[in-house]
Parts: sequence; structure tokens; C-alpha cells
Amino acid sequence: AIRDLGVSDGVLVIDGGTMSVPMRRTYGRVMGEVMRHLAPEWSVKRPGTVCIIGLTVLDASWEDSLDEFRSYLEDMGLEVLCAPGAGASVDDLILSASAEFAVAICPESCEGISEYYGGIGAKVIIPGEAPVGFDATRSWIEQVAEATGRDPSKALEGLSRAESRVRSRTEGMRYGMMRVKGLAFSASAPGSVLRPLTSWLVDGMSMVPRSLVDEEADGGPGMARLHDADIVFC
Repeated sequence: AIRDLGVSDGVLVIDGGTMSVPMRRTYGRVMGEVMRHLAPEWSVKRPGTVCIIGLTVLDASWEDSLDEFRSYLEDMGLEVLCAPGAGASVDDLILSASAEFAVAICPESCEGISEYYGGIGAKVIIPGEAPVGFDATRSWIEQVAEATGRDPSKALEGLSRAESRVRSRTEGMRYGMMRVKGLAFSASAPGSVLRPLTSWLVDGMSMVPRSLVDEEADGGPGMARLHDADIVFC
């Protein structure tokens, strides 16, 4: 039908059903197919360049997240070419094939796209957990620095300053602090996000988990399965 309509040049056909596949895995697969369809030709990698994978436009505040992680990578002396699937243009996607590294944010969103970049010679870096909360973000920075051979000092200093600002508003009585200690929370997220998120809220903010849903293990977003709580993450 697509050929009969004469629009095959502008339509990407993806074989295989994805209706029962969790959204994040489908997102990564589709982005991988998009890159294969574009088939950019870059025989030489540009040293010190990186593309960010595993971040989607369906993630809450994805633009702020992209700015944050771009900043950490640039503080390590890396040039961020783009984030495929998160605001990248076609020209950006073509340029991304020249990236020396592909660095993941959420591992569950990398299926398909990570295999593409690895297949064209980029070094793919997928930390075990998403950088959610200060401890997980610190670990993410350190793992990326080790894999790329870069100095993480400046990025870690910036993260520590942000952590200090947050703690000044959640500890003691300064600035009419935001009271979060003892509040109940519920959360629905993929496992790589849920684990560090829960650790940060419980250990760092002294909050109490009411219900937790792993989207990948439990069959998709679990808003309907979350119990009432003071704060809900979904």
C-alpha cells in the first residue's frame, strides 16, 4: 500500500509486532531502525565525541535532563553531538554516526539503538543504573569517565554543589525548608530507574515507600496499580 501511494521514500516500515513490547524497548528499537534507514556514512570516528542514548521525549522533563547530562559530559571534555530520540534532527542523527562513544541514560530504552552504534564502531557505555538521585548520578559520571579515559573532577564538583543546595533546603530549618521527611511515595518506572530513585528517596530524603511498580517486569506503566501516597512518581 505504501508503494502504491508513492510515499515509500518518506515512510519507514518496521517488521514485527511491538504492541505487547514495553514502550522503552520499542523506542530504542525504532530509533535503531531509523538510523539503519538513514544509513549515514562515516568511516572515521571523531575523537572525544559522544551521543546520548536511552533518553526519550516521553520522559518527564527530558529537556532539562538532556541539558544536565550534556553539562556533565562537556565538563569531562567530551563533545555531545546529539541525543537520538530526544530532540535530534535528521542532520543530527546523521552526524551522530561519527561519535566515538554512545552513552546510555536509561538502559531499558537502549535496546536496538545501542546495537546500531556498537555495530558501526562506537564504544557503547551502558551503566547498570540510570542516573537518578545524587549517588547514582555520581556513579554514572565515574563510569563514563573511566570508559572514556576522561577526568570526572569538574563534573563531580558541579554535582556536589547541586547536592549541597538541595540538602540545605531539606535539612534543618534554613530557608523555610521543604518538609519531606516521613512522607509516603509511590513510583512506577523501569527497574534501572526505580532502584536508584527508591534509594535516594528513602536513604537521602527519609521518605517511606508505599507501592513500587517495575514497568518492565510488571507489564507496562503502573499508574492504576499505585496506591495513594503523598507523592507519586510515574
